[in-house]
Amino acid sequence: MKIEDYIASGILELYVLGDLNENEMKEVEEMRKKHPAIAQEIERIEADFLHISQKNSVKAPEHIKHQILSKIKNTEGKTIPLIQSKKTGTSVWWKASVAASLLLLAVSTYFTFYYKDKYEDVQLQVDNLMAEKAVMAQRLKKASNDLSLALDPSYQRILLGGTGEQEHKQQLTVYWNPNNTKVFVSLKELPPPPEGKQYQLWAIAGKTPKDAGLIDYGQDKLLAMPSTAEADAFAVTLEPKGGSKSPTLEEMKAIGYVATNKS
Repeated sequence: MKIEDYIASGILELYVLGDLNENEMKEVEEMRKKHPAIAQEIERIEADFLHISQKNSVKAPEHIKHQILSKIKNTEGKTIPLIQSKKTGTSVWWKASVAASLLLLAVSTYFTFYYKDKYEDVQLQVDNLMAEKAVMAQRLKKASNDLSLALDPSYQRILLGGTGEQEHKQQLTVYWNPNNTKVFVSLKELPPPPEGKQYQLWAIAGKTPKDAGLIDYGQDKLLAMPSTAEADAFAVTLEPKGGSKSPTLEEMKAIGYVATNKS
């Protein structure tokens, strides 16, 4: 058998791992003494296996995998006599070293994924807490704005009570500054509008209602509305989505009067 075929057979890897019987071990050792190429190949295989055991590599060198697969493929159809045998002390050491390396690899892989999951759980909790903190900060900001308007003497606070069955129930509050004409609406107990409908605010000066803006229900509880220069009262009606040019009186849901002109 040619030296190249002998090396390519895979018997040298089995020799290093101690998976040959006594006669085969002696045969390889004799070949090792006679042929420097075989001796060099054994040293290279031992160095590769030692590197795996010492470094606890997650992935063995790619050339080892490809070499063994190539050797298996190249020896198809060839017969190399192999007999079951007992292992030598050297082979036991090599197998124990490789087994320990694989065990440490399995343990390290397990803890890598275990702590990765733990980290992701903690990170998710932190993200949730940050989101809750942001929501609370937003609520505090809105409450602060409500309080600022309520305490600002330049704003008139007009309470809009319900009509009909909701007559004695406050629906919302309008903050109006006659000097800079700014208007804010603070939603209270105003129920959600039906599908396809929308609340609309009206500023009533004398007997003339003027469109004071659509109420974007479901957004901020304190809504900035279009400026209003004159108003004796404010009212809210339920209109088709998009609003109306004039109020639908049958759908009036709340009304409140400016204090200086209260009827």
